Amino acid sequence: LLSTFFIFNINKNKQKNNIVLQEKKAEIEIQKKSITDSINYAYRIQKSILPSLEQFHAIIPHSFVFNKPKDIVSGDFYWLHETSPFKYSSVNSKVLLALADCTGHGVPGAFMSMMGVELLNEAVNESHSPAKILQLVDEGIRKALHTNNIESKKDGMDMALCAFDFEKNTMKFCGANRPVYRIRKGQLDIFAPQKTAVGFSEQGFIFENKEIDIQKDDCIYLFSDGYSDQFGGERDKKLTTKKFKDLLLSIQVVPIREQGLVLEDFISKWAGARAQVDDILVIGLKV
Repeated sequence: LLSTFFIFNINKNKQKNNIVLQEKKAEIEIQKKSITDSINYAYRIQKSILPSLEQFHAIIPHSFVFNKPKDIVSGDFYWLHETSPFKYSSVNSKVLLALADCTGHGVPGAFMSMMGVELLNEAVNESHSPAKILQLVDEGIRKALHTNNIESKKDGMDMALCAFDFEKNTMKFCGANRPVYRIRKGQLDIFAPQKTAVGFSEQGFIFENKEIDIQKDDCIYLFSDGYSDQFGGERDKKLTTKKFKDLLLSIQVVPIREQGLVLEDFISKWAGARAQVDDILVIGLKV
């Protein structure tokens, strides 16, 4: 009788515990759905402030954008601005193109990216010089985040900013920890950035332009470090910058619009079942 009583109590307690667990599970699922819905809504907002592919291709027809966030919303973003009403190859038409990799990813990175886009939109009204624009964005981030505070000293973004003059076949480039690649007739040239992040230092930084000649059929690439940092392969190691450069050289026979699809397919196969480690953004254009 005692054994039966104890067994009955144990079973009764298990049933109670199972009910509590089911209730907790349902509560967690509701909270998860609410959070996911909020992040999806944030993604729609973030997507709306970035140039659509239609807008991008209208200004730079021979181009691709491979954008793959790690957690729905992204800390990587791109920005495009045309300084005249004429399109691409028209006289006096200049195009400014930026790619940025913000501190963090997911929701924190997305907040930084929205701030970056707004500051770029303000800065381009004052100057069309990449160096001056970066300086203005740097000042804006430091002012907004109070960079002199210890908590904010590591908040900022890496950025590559290019100003194209397709009539004169020139490109002005200014980079903060992000380089630009140019591939011409099978040779890859690297244009190094300055060793600082935008909005990172307390006193600010003096940015400088690099003037780069461009020719017909040159391919220009801007990218965050998410692609080369992805783990995968047979040995579960980083792809590395070297392999990324080799990959870009190997796909020069592919039309520029299709190169983004090739990069997406390659990194998917490289990663396999492994989780994505960072936001991925690669932009390519053909002069």
